[in-house]
Amino acid sequence: HTYANALTNASGLLVSKIGSFINFVRYKVLMDNSERGGSLKNIHAHYDLSNDLFKSFLDKETLMYSSAIYDAVASPTGHSSGLVFRGSLEQAQWRKLDTLLDRAQIKPGQTMLDIGFGWGGLSLHAAQKYGCKVTGITLSVEQMALATERVKQQGLDHLITFEVCDYRTFARRPENRGKFDRVLSCEMIEAVGHEHLGEFYWAVEQVLAHDSI
Repeated sequence: HTYANALTNASGLLVSKIGSFINFVRYKVLMDNSERGGSLKNIHAHYDLSNDLFKSFLDKETLMYSSAIYDAVASPTGHSSGLVFRGSLEQAQWRKLDTLLDRAQIKPGQTMLDIGFGWGGLSLHAAQKYGCKVTGITLSVEQMALATERVKQQGLDHLITFEVCDYRTFARRPENRGKFDRVLSCEMIEAVGHEHLGEFYWAVEQVLAHDSI
């Protein structure tokens, strides 16, 4: 019986390792996050499925597609869990947006670049709360369409400009050199890919003004 269990466990481990190896090979061969179109293709295959699909499970106010920050408090004595998370998903997402802007030390009227702006939640909040002049870039045509619609609905056309553009292409434009007081990117880094992290931070460095964040 013990021998059979050991054999089963070993077989499961072997299958797991083979699966991991196959996924690694698929990633290396098929996942192209290059500026020449690979990134655009990858984003199109995921985020351009349908705005209605994402709206069906995202919070109804910010439409943020990343982890929220709940109000976590110690659970009452006797509960198995150590924490209790209070509030709605919407409240937790607003808390996350405020936290991001606070940590970036956003000041009223600053210029801000939002890389991978999603459906516009962070850009909209920065413009509404601080009057920031926001530029957002994305590779998703569907996100661009809905985010632009939200900007118009909230009357923030004069503060927010969205564009479908790769961050590397954007950074190479002479007019964007040292243009922004703040550069933010919320939960987009996994789409960059490990091999392109250097390019990403190079791009951020190019567009940041002196002594900026």
